Amino acid sequence: MAKRFRFRLEPVLTLRQRSEDMQRRVVADRLRDLLRGREAMMELRRGVADAISQTRRDRVEERLDIAAALQGQRWRLHLARRIARQQADIDRIQSALRADREELARRSKDRKALETLRDRKHAEHVTEQARREQMEMDEIATQFRIRRQMAEATEEGGGD
Repeated sequence: MAKRFRFRLEPVLTLRQRSEDMQRRVVADRLRDLLRGREAMMELRRGVADAISQTRRDRVEERLDIAAALQGQRWRLHLARRIARQQADIDRIQSALRADREELARRSKDRKALETLRDRKHAEHVTEQARREQMEMDEIATQFRIRRQMAEATEEGGGD
């Protein structure tokens, strides 16, 4: 009976697959953080646009007073600082995402290397099994031929 193929580095391959899956989740979390950061940035920019629109409406309607203008300016400066901080956060997340993706690529490469080795070893195993089975078939055929020759020799010798 043919031996079942067993890759002796299967536990290592399993660990590498799990490691790659974990890193894939890290990348997904980082992408989610980036998306949230970009959404927050869009909200801040909408706030600035709204503040500018309000100032323009006040000017058109001639309701502009100094206190309201100063308050609007302080609010826009506040939003500008928040936008700068948000952009710094986005830049930091993008940098971390690049590093996480590089790590994912490395882990994927490590896993694929072991899978390639496993596939090669499996092919060698199949080839060896086929060779052994052929040897067994040759041995059976040889024994059958010897028995037949012996039976023919016995018949020839017995018939005299």
